[in-house]
Amino acid sequence: MTNPTTEPSARLIGLLALPIIVYLSTRWIHIFITDAHTYLIYDYTGRLLILIYVICIPEVRAFALSCYQRPWRGRQGRLPWGVLFAITVIIQCFGWELAGYLSQPLNSSQVHTKLFIPIHIEEVWLQLVDLSLGLALVAFSEELLFRGIMKRLLESVIENKIAIIFVASLIFGLMHWPGGVGKIVNTGITGVFFMVSYFYAKSLWPCTVAHYLINFIYFSEI
Repeated sequence: MTNPTTEPSARLIGLLALPIIVYLSTRWIHIFITDAHTYLIYDYTGRLLILIYVICIPEVRAFALSCYQRPWRGRQGRLPWGVLFAITVIIQCFGWELAGYLSQPLNSSQVHTKLFIPIHIEEVWLQLVDLSLGLALVAFSEELLFRGIMKRLLESVIENKIAIIFVASLIFGLMHWPGGVGKIVNTGITGVFFMVSYFYAKSLWPCTVAHYLINFIYFSEI
């Protein structure tokens, strides 16, 4: 089994890149889906396949576990990890609010660039499932792909941390292109806060929790 703390091999790079490539290449399909049930089946299936892939491939599983280690592990003499965890989540949520404020003019002026608007779910029980398990799947899959794996892939070709943060956040923003120009800017700026957090905390737990909370607030209002 590949040790995730060592320099990644070409095999590991390929195994980590595959789910990102597949995810991005199928991202456009959902803009043609207008039925809530069909959309949820499509969305859940894709994210569950990512989870199955992570579990079934030993090298990818080992890497994913390394991404979800205890935050700030081994850092003695600092604030308790629980306090740092909470502070990090709050900062990330602030980043989302700031990104929303900065991108609001684009959201208003570039409405025509929106190719997809979230579909309203009528059934209460299905809303509850989507707001709990569904959003948990979203948070886990996107943080693992676009923070954990993306950081490792970019580190194999880029040495500068600022460049890695910028490129990863740009890709994360462009991944949301169906939501329009404003959405790209919004998620791109939010991605900067998340990637900086991941560099510091060395764990995806704060990112995943913040991602879930942000999506929960957003989709609860739809």
